[in-house]
Amino acid sequence: MTKSGCSTVLRFHTFTSDVETQFKWIIAVRRVSFTVSPHAQVCSSYFKKEDFQKSGSETGWRLLKKGAVPALSDCRAST
Repeated sequence: MTKSGCSTVLRFHTFTSDVETQFKWIIAVRRVSFTVSPHAQVCSSYFKKEDFQKSGSETGWRLLKKGAVPALSDCRAST
């Protein structure tokens, strides 16, 4: 973690299969004429701290909460 509370480790999250939430993600990451593919991903820096579930695993992987939508977080704005 950095002083700002942002993780120094970036993760990449695949697009949700829910079409309505996919549309929100596309708008949030500012992609025009974007088609979601099985390989399309969004960097963890686009999500707020509260968008993640608390990790119960030993690996520390952070899973997104259902319905989480990317937003340009403080981490993203400061890089």
